[in-house]
Amino acid sequence: MAKKDIKFPSYYELMSKNNKTSKKTITLRRTKKPVQITVDRKKWDEAMEDQKRAFATQIPLGLDEMLKLIIEGAKLQRATEIKKLLKSSNMNMIQKARFAFILGLIDGQVLKDLEQIHEIRNILAHNFDADFSHKEILKKVGKLSSAKDQEVTKTNSYKLYHDATGKCVDRTIDVLDKQEEQNS
Repeated sequence: MAKKDIKFPSYYELMSKNNKTSKKTITLRRTKKPVQITVDRKKWDEAMEDQKRAFATQIPLGLDEMLKLIIEGAKLQRATEIKKLLKSSNMNMIQKARFAFILGLIDGQVLKDLEQIHEIRNILAHNFDADFSHKEILKKVGKLSSAKDQEVTKTNSYKLYHDATGKCVDRTIDVLDKQEEQNS
């Protein structure tokens, strides 16, 4: 199946170990090398009650990990120092995105979308009353590339958000795939 035929929700498969730990492992299966992230099980279960909130609060974690991988996978003069920096610091997704942009690994539009995705995630994660009809989220969605020349409404805001997130995942996976091909 060609990449353009795959719908974004099929990019990831949620997997959980059947144990009683407080952590849940999520595997993004669309990549050649699955990317695994761990999230707090209680928060995950609460968020899963609202699937849009779950998507918007958990997928940025996968994007964060993917950004780390593309930075680490870049063939750079000082790759060892960059890996040490990534390992020793607590860079958030936006800091990694800016770093990837500076290194030429992602373009400006992906960076701008990632900044809005991150801000939307924070609003949803820290305000349980917020949803995709929330005034601040509507403003942030309006800044996404998928909302260009469109009026953002309570009805279409999640779709526009979802489309922009899918584009960011596509572009990040393209970089990972290209790096893997170069390293083969």
